[in-house]
Amino acid sequence: MMGLLPTFVVLVLAEAGLRYYRVPTMADPLVGGSVKLHKKSRDPMLIYELVPGAKTVREGVAIAINSAGFRDDEFPETLPDEVYRIVVLGDSVAWGWGVPMAAAFPQVLESQLHERRLKPRASSIVYNLSVDGYSTAQEIRLLETHGLALQPSLVIISYVLNDPDTRDGGLVQYYAATSALVDLGKRALTNILDRLHGYPREYHHLIHARYRDQTITQFRHLGQISRDRQVPILVVLSPVFQFKPDEPYPWQDLHAFIRGLCEENDLAFLDLYASFRGRDAAEYAYDVWHPTIKGHTFIAQAIVDYLTGFSLEK
Repeated sequence: MMGLLPTFVVLVLAEAGLRYYRVPTMADPLVGGSVKLHKKSRDPMLIYELVPGAKTVREGVAIAINSAGFRDDEFPETLPDEVYRIVVLGDSVAWGWGVPMAAAFPQVLESQLHERRLKPRASSIVYNLSVDGYSTAQEIRLLETHGLALQPSLVIISYVLNDPDTRDGGLVQYYAATSALVDLGKRALTNILDRLHGYPREYHHLIHARYRDQTITQFRHLGQISRDRQVPILVVLSPVFQFKPDEPYPWQDLHAFIRGLCEENDLAFLDLYASFRGRDAAEYAYDVWHPTIKGHTFIAQAIVDYLTGFSLEK
């Protein structure tokens, strides 16, 4: 037994060291000011959530969280029955990374619907339940625990091609109740299995290969929610903003995969690349995922144009 003691001590110290570096701090370049915005969730499927009433500045933009725990205006306590309710779920794209809250596409969508007064959406409210870093699994859970309670007339899922990756947002590693050593081992094993399976190295193709079965299951779940609750669900797929007008788009096969899942599960589908095709992505996005104010306005307009001919029948 004494011979095992040094190994045990090393493992304990390694675990403590890894846990120390997983604690979010203001100095962490990955987390930045978001340490003030997030907390560990009591729901193990959500992992973390936003802090109601929190305020900070991140990426040079002021961020305020409402009393319901979302980056949006205060939600009204009551609404007339005729108000058309749209619930938006997504990650940092719909959340509005790098732009003021009013410039994020869910808020712009609400403004444009008011301006155009499209029947039966002349009186509309858009609830932005997006949380930065969330994966599809977390978004579905949030729909079940919060979104459906808002009695939506329409649910919009903002799908980004990094959504299958539960760790991509970076915040999961700080709030997931797992052993740091075990987590490190799992990641190493996953990388080995990726190579053994011959998965592609390009990130977006890799995670869709690695999590293909989970993605299929999640879209089936969304379809079941839509049918059971008689609420239409629109999947709005954002492009990877790394394309030029005169070059082929490298992720068209993944767009076709998501479109197919929507068709199989009676989900409406809007491919935003179709709207951006022929344009220079650099004009509309800060990086490969996050739109600028101009990009958010363009996305909102594309959704409004789609909703003009969108059937409410389920």
